[in-house]
Amino acid sequence: MSKTLQYNKNSILYLRWDQAQYIYLISEGVVVLSADNSNPVSKTKYTKGDFVGLYSALGKFPYQEDAVTHTDVEVMLFSVSEFESLVANKSSFSIQLLQMLSKELRNTHKKAKQILTDNIERVDKVNGLLSYVTLYLETKEFVKAQYVIQTFLRLYPDHSRALELKEKLIEIETLMNEGKK
Repeated sequence: MSKTLQYNKNSILYLRWDQAQYIYLISEGVVVLSADNSNPVSKTKYTKGDFVGLYSALGKFPYQEDAVTHTDVEVMLFSVSEFESLVANKSSFSIQLLQMLSKELRNTHKKAKQILTDNIERVDKVNGLLSYVTLYLETKEFVKAQYVIQTFLRLYPDHSRALELKEKLIEIETLMNEGKK
């Protein structure tokens, strides 16, 4: 039978890689799940009516994140078999689960959209910088082209085109030296 448990603020419900044995239904308070402690975007807050540990427990694999209480928390703790029995036999519980899964799907979609938008903006910045290089080379403004490439390499040292741009920089320096003769 499910148990009701109380946790104080900053208590650990479970840690990433712990074997998932339980599903937590938050009755009161806030729980924060964090898949990557160094990345604030990876932290998600769950509140009253939300389930945590659900996917890992039902999938029979380790928890994929840390679960820490953000406030004092009360949870109902379910084993997988208890949870499955509730879903099979209690329609109001199944509806609550579906609502939570729907909310989770919307949140995942928002996060994915934000990540894609951030990546597009970064690609646009890179393309913008590289278009200046092309323009300055065509107009033989080598000092400006050199500056843009150096700035690009400082900002994006591991970019896939970094080697090509380093070679272009050597070529520009050669052209500039020839122009001085």
